[in-house]
Amino acid sequence: MELSNVILQGLKEGVDRHWRYTKNFLKVKPEYLLTVSVADKISNCGFNQTSGFELSVQLEHTTGRIIGDIWEKNLEFKNLMKPDLKWGRHHHSLFKPTVKWPTRRGKVDIYIQNEYCDESYIVELKNFNPSNRGIKEDLQRLKEFLDITPKTSPLKSCFLAFPSTEDKQKSLNRCAQEYGSSNFCISTEIQYEITGEDPEHGIPAYYCNIVIMTRYF
Repeated sequence: MELSNVILQGLKEGVDRHWRYTKNFLKVKPEYLLTVSVADKISNCGFNQTSGFELSVQLEHTTGRIIGDIWEKNLEFKNLMKPDLKWGRHHHSLFKPTVKWPTRRGKVDIYIQNEYCDESYIVELKNFNPSNRGIKEDLQRLKEFLDITPKTSPLKSCFLAFPSTEDKQKSLNRCAQEYGSSNFCISTEIQYEITGEDPEHGIPAYYCNIVIMTRYF
C-alpha cells in the first residue's frame, strides 16, 4: 500500500475516534489526536512493501534534526589530501556542509525513517477546514525541504493531509501548480467519507485530502 493511502486511512481513523469521544466532527481537539492516529497506522501497517517494524516513526521532530540527517548525506570533502593543507580559523575545514535551512523552522508532525534503504518522509497534518494561508505556509516549507540537495538527500517525499467539509480539489490543484518544482512532482488525492450521521448531530460526509510531493531520483 502506498504511504499516501496509509495516511488517509489514519486520518479517517483519527476523525472517527474523535467522534466516538466527543460526538463532534467539525473540529478535532486536540489536533494531536490526528497525528497519533496517522502515526499508529504507519507503524502498524507499513507501506510500499515495507513492514512497520522497519520504520522509525517520530512525532514533533525538529527541523534541525531533519537538516542534520540531510547534512550527513551531503558532506562535500574539501582540500582533502592536499599537500599544502593548512589548519586555522581562517582556512577551510576538512569538509563543508552545502545544505540550507527552510525559512520557517520549528517541528514537523511526523518524520519517518527507513534505515534499511536510507529513505525518509515528512507528514504534516491539519485540522478540519484549514485556511488557504495555513495550507500554503506548510506547502512552502515542504517545498523548501525537497529543494535541499536534490541529488543526495535521503528525504524522498513530503505529505500534507487534512479533513474538510467541502471539496478542495480545485484549490489544491491550484496550489500544486503554484508550488511545483523541477526537483519533485506534486499531486493530490481526495477521499469522500460517509459518516451516516444526521446533519443536526454531526456531518453526513466529509473529505480526506492529501497533497503528495515526491522527489525525482
